[in-house]
Amino acid sequence: MMKWCTICLTLCLGMWGASSRAAETVSPQPSVRELLDKTINRISVNGPLGEVIRQISQRTGIRIEVDWPALQATGVKVDSPVVFKASHVTTAGLLSLILNQVSASGQPLAWRAQGDYVQVTTQMGLVGRETITPRSASGRAARGSARTAGVNFSDAPLESVIEHFRQTTGQSFFVNWGALEKVGVNRDTAVSLVLSGVPVSRALDLLTEQLSASPDKYQKVYWVLDRGVIMISTGEALDAQFRVWVCDISDLLAMTPHRDFSFEQPQAAGTTGLSGTTGVSGTTGVTGSTTSGQLSATPSGTSRTGMQTSTLQQGTTFQTGSQLGTQGTGQATATTAEARQQQIQTLIQIIQGSIGQEMWLPEGRGSITVFNNQLIISQTLLGFKLMEDAARR
Repeated sequence: MMKWCTICLTLCLGMWGASSRAAETVSPQPSVRELLDKTINRISVNGPLGEVIRQISQRTGIRIEVDWPALQATGVKVDSPVVFKASHVTTAGLLSLILNQVSASGQPLAWRAQGDYVQVTTQMGLVGRETITPRSASGRAARGSARTAGVNFSDAPLESVIEHFRQTTGQSFFVNWGALEKVGVNRDTAVSLVLSGVPVSRALDLLTEQLSASPDKYQKVYWVLDRGVIMISTGEALDAQFRVWVCDISDLLAMTPHRDFSFEQPQAAGTTGLSGTTGVSGTTGVTGSTTSGQLSATPSGTSRTGMQTSTLQQGTTFQTGSQLGTQGTGQATATTAEARQQQIQTLIQIIQGSIGQEMWLPEGRGSITVFNNQLIISQTLLGFKLMEDAARR
């Protein structure tokens, strides 16, 4: 039976633990980033994920919001066990450690500082919100955050339903009637829709789902927000329109090794330790693949039997590859640049896998590249719509 969550913190002098004299001095409220950058001298964690996050939030003063539905979709639950010890790690690094331990292979989790709180979700969800979700300068309704005043249609003509949304949202609509007619949808197609208080984006989802008779993505009906205009068309027609999106992902790629950083985890006999994770001192943390086995990082970097050693120093290199199992041992050294490149490749694979490899070169038209910390996605409107849907799941 899992022990009740215990988190023991020994804090660096002048960091979280202030002296009584300092307590008497009124100081400005530290920002979330400042709190994330503070160093914990020693910490021991043993308990369910939800309780661990709650106690970290309580002890650091950082509001942490977790997208539990997104985490649960990857197999991570509120009661997923978290067990390790660490020393000389920032709060940012601690969050990365925790998410790295519980994340499933190929489905990394991530966190990001959002204003006055920290958001925890999947890496795909975080990237999707930053780079894929359509945005418009024309207001809340265009982003789908406005809510409908209520609709009640029973076998109403599609054209009149769209006109209702046009008037109530104040948005510009374009309906590709020619494309819709190819899949059996026209201006007089009957629509039945009864909704109240749901986001406009969700109402449009339900409308287009009702119009889609085929499960084939090219024959389905979609709505997309493109350059301030809400377009309703088919997958086939949207796949003929090409767009390029660019977004700065410097925070997602932040990899700042921490001096004297170390952590340990229990290892089951006969298992193999995989690569560890870096502490991140910026505003975003991105975890790697699932970590199993006992991990230890010490200033000396000395490997011990049945354990993996990961040494993180202020220099440009750290070790991430001592894998021990029944067949022997092996050790690899990777530079920070190499680790960053691996992180980029993982990010690209996640995005491509979210909509299927057939949408990307050489089978499809899409491509992804990273240049000077800029994520550049070239894809059709259908591809971007599918990525948006994947990010919302």
